[in-house]
Amino acid sequence: MKIVHVSDSRDYRGGENQLFYLLKGLKDLDDFRCSVIVQKGSELETKLLAENIETIGIEFSGTWNMQNILGLLKILRDVSPDLIAVHTSGAHSRVLTAEYLGRLNIPIVVHRRFPGKVNRLSYFKYRSSKVSHYIAISRYVARRLIEGGVHPQKIRVVYSGVLIPNKKQTGRDKPLTVGTVSALTSEKNLHFWIDVFRVVSLNMPEVRGIIAGKGPERDTLIKRIKQYGLEEKLYILPYDESIWKRFSVFLSTSRVEGLGTAILQALAYGIPVVAPEVGGIPEIIKDNYTGYLIDGWGVNLF
Repeated sequence: MKIVHVSDSRDYRGGENQLFYLLKGLKDLDDFRCSVIVQKGSELETKLLAENIETIGIEFSGTWNMQNILGLLKILRDVSPDLIAVHTSGAHSRVLTAEYLGRLNIPIVVHRRFPGKVNRLSYFKYRSSKVSHYIAISRYVARRLIEGGVHPQKIRVVYSGVLIPNKKQTGRDKPLTVGTVSALTSEKNLHFWIDVFRVVSLNMPEVRGIIAGKGPERDTLIKRIKQYGLEEKLYILPYDESIWKRFSVFLSTSRVEGLGTAILQALAYGIPVVAPEVGGIPEIIKDNYTGYLIDGWGVNLF
């Protein structure tokens, strides 16, 4: 089977990492031949090329840029796949438009990771007969799709996966360190994460904190850390696989998560997890057994 995967993301986050894992897994299977259309110059393109995965980089600019869509249509015609798998909302829109324009009659499968509501502007996109199936990363995301008008029979839940680390690589250093791995974006609620850490630090002066990741809120988060005088205790660092060995506790304060692959990775390393009872998180955390779920982040801490 010949499959073309499409992602127009410029960033490299959990969804892009899942696509990378998927393609590595399919790479050596004789029954599948995969190629990937990605944002030219993106980190995902770089990682895929390093794995010798057939990759086509194009410049995506503006979801409804007709030149982009026609270029995408030409590639799809040239490759002539048996299946198109789309991995982002923007790719969903672009591929559907190309399908309607070119009448390709190629089955489309949409991977849905975003946990938000399907809004009215997306009504036709999500109810299109051109999409054969939706793959939701949690039951929560599946419910959101159903609420948006997608027929339940078109939805399959396939949970995200993470790499299981070598046991010799696990273990946590002292001092006690509260950490998180996250995109530095508003939905991750990291300003509140810092507020929580501040309270912990007032009661446990020896504790240290690490926020690992990158994103548009980095500067404002650093400003908040300085405002609280926590520069010697709380650090924002670039993500590296070795960061997990420094965590004693993994803390999430996200407003919503489709599932939470960083939480899955923390569990794989044997790190205790404290997380909000939102989105798909309760599907992977059993309260007081595999972690602690908090109902009601955002209460007044002071």
